[in-house]
Amino acid sequence: MRRAGEKLKSSRGASLMMALLLFLVCAVLGSVVLVAGTASAGRFANLSKMEQRYFAVNSAAELLRTELCGGDPLVITREKTVTKHTPITVAEDGTVSYGQAEEDDPRYSCELPTISGGDKAAQLRYLFARYLVFGTETVSFPDDLTEEQYNHDPKAANDEIPDFTIEVDGKEELAVDIEVRIKENGQLELNLENHQGSEKYRLRMTFATVVDPVAFTGETREIVAAGSGLEEKTDLTEKKVSTVSWNLGSVTIPEESETQGGDGT
Repeated sequence: MRRAGEKLKSSRGASLMMALLLFLVCAVLGSVVLVAGTASAGRFANLSKMEQRYFAVNSAAELLRTELCGGDPLVITREKTVTKHTPITVAEDGTVSYGQAEEDDPRYSCELPTISGGDKAAQLRYLFARYLVFGTETVSFPDDLTEEQYNHDPKAANDEIPDFTIEVDGKEELAVDIEVRIKENGQLELNLENHQGSEKYRLRMTFATVVDPVAFTGETREIVAAGSGLEEKTDLTEKKVSTVSWNLGSVTIPEESETQGGDGT
């Protein structure tokens, strides 16, 4: 019994227990520091990629602002012409009488600005202006404009403009996709996001569109030969002259819900 009591009171081995306890604490702290360092390294790596996406999109936004808001306004003229034919009869006594007038089908035409093939900014403005004024990009024959293109309302919404991508020296990681929409009142909306990667940085730019349509009407008359007789030929013309330019309205970061199927309004 006495030897058992002495063993219970003995302090031999306590230093070993303290050393084991200290080792356990250090091991736990080391694990915590290692996990924290790994997480930080991952965050720094993602931060670098995020900064690249951020600067790529913002650089594209600045480029679009400069290209759309700079330069001279684009002037586009639409014209409608209706020709009316009125037969003229001259009696033997010199009396002149006019018959029933007949009208040809309306003819539609347009006058387009001349754009340099090397001026990319002017080409971009010209593309948007065609969708704005005519409702479509394709105006192949200025003398064969359609009635729908002539009557198109520049303030009508239009989401038919094709998307495009801004590229930088073929580097896909710097490419930015642009979604284009014309909203009510002719407002131009551009949605920008990175072309590459699943995590996108997005910006939305809105531009107030300035369209100053001015309408003109005119009439010309002349007497021309028609078969064995004469007729009065009258050309009735109507012109719509649109002067198009853009002013930057806002630059915002769209809500996540809007970029995942929201209507964006």
